Amino acid sequence: MYDWQIIEECSDNPLYPQGGTWIYDRAGWCPGAKVSEHDIEVTSFITADTAIFDYNSDPDEYGSYVLEMQLFSYGDPNFSLDAAVDEVIAPNNDKIYKRFNPTATHPIVVIQNRGGDTLYNIDINYGPEGSSQTHSWTGMLPFMEKEQVTLNALEWTDIVEGNGKFKVELSNPNGSTDENTMNDSYLTSYDLPPVYPGTIVVHFKTNKMPEQNYYQVFDDAGEVVFERGGFEAQTVYIDTVTLINGSYDFYLWDSGDNGISFWANSEASGYLKFYDMEENPVKTFISDFGDRVHHSFFMDMYLGNDSDIDGSLTFDLLPNPSNGKFTISYAIKEKAPVKMSIYNTSGQKIWSVTREGTKQGKILVNLNNAPPGMYTCILESAGKNFSKKFVVK
Repeated sequence: MYDWQIIEECSDNPLYPQGGTWIYDRAGWCPGAKVSEHDIEVTSFITADTAIFDYNSDPDEYGSYVLEMQLFSYGDPNFSLDAAVDEVIAPNNDKIYKRFNPTATHPIVVIQNRGGDTLYNIDINYGPEGSSQTHSWTGMLPFMEKEQVTLNALEWTDIVEGNGKFKVELSNPNGSTDENTMNDSYLTSYDLPPVYPGTIVVHFKTNKMPEQNYYQVFDDAGEVVFERGGFEAQTVYIDTVTLINGSYDFYLWDSGDNGISFWANSEASGYLKFYDMEENPVKTFISDFGDRVHHSFFMDMYLGNDSDIDGSLTFDLLPNPSNGKFTISYAIKEKAPVKMSIYNTSGQKIWSVTREGTKQGKILVNLNNAPPGMYTCILESAGKNFSKKFVVK
């Protein structure tokens, strides 16, 4: 008739961060999180005045379980069409949703059908204060069933100008009128995500279990624009990531579900930090993070950058000054050939390379034979030229 897994995965506990043994899986609950509920519809099994329902759990060598159940009897639903916003997970600055917030990209909401008719479609209108988008949901939700819906990404200007208020409102259930408007809308408060310059430098130190880790950067369309894996144990990795203006989500995954530092194991400790191009730390992450780090942010290529760039392309060099060995990282809005050239103060081209059809990349440059002085790097793509000066010591 019905069965479920009693053990609850706790490494993705939405109430995060917290101390102690919070990542350990438990029987139907996780520290600070909502206890799991199972609503079982039994109407179709009742064919007489009485019915017997047997319930039990499989033997467990680590303990025993005390089961408790309640039987509720309902009348007919009060409404035929009654769609409700049950929950707004993001954007929301409530502590229970901290793992998902603040967000610069996709709102996450939970809708519920509280009407007697099965819900097949509905319009979800949403946005920060002063703005609105519409998502047309389709599916099949019987009476009292719920579904988590990830909506299209928000516009950054709307997030900034929304006064920290976000609203969701439902309309047109099954192409008709909702008979109960009391639960059609939901209002939350949110905090602004961080803003970083066009280039960030990721410093990642592994623990003794590097095969459990990899990290990714997603744009607001859900496309992976940067990723890194294949790490060695207890090693520091430094990645220069250059991105065009936009909203992004960074994830560090841990398949061991115990982060890169946990007091109750012997896997040693790692760390994850973001730096800017001047080697100033801009974000230090908690290492005891369970199964993942999720960090949402807006990338502003104009922030602290006075070079001739526009919203379609950005690039940087690191370090600057250098000893002749440095990295050029770039990002463009659309895939196109990218040509990079380096000139000395006499206008002579001393280095050049072309990359075909990429949106983001980095190139290691070695100018060991170049004398100390000032140089210019010119990047050409899609009929535009961009330049940066740098120093070889």
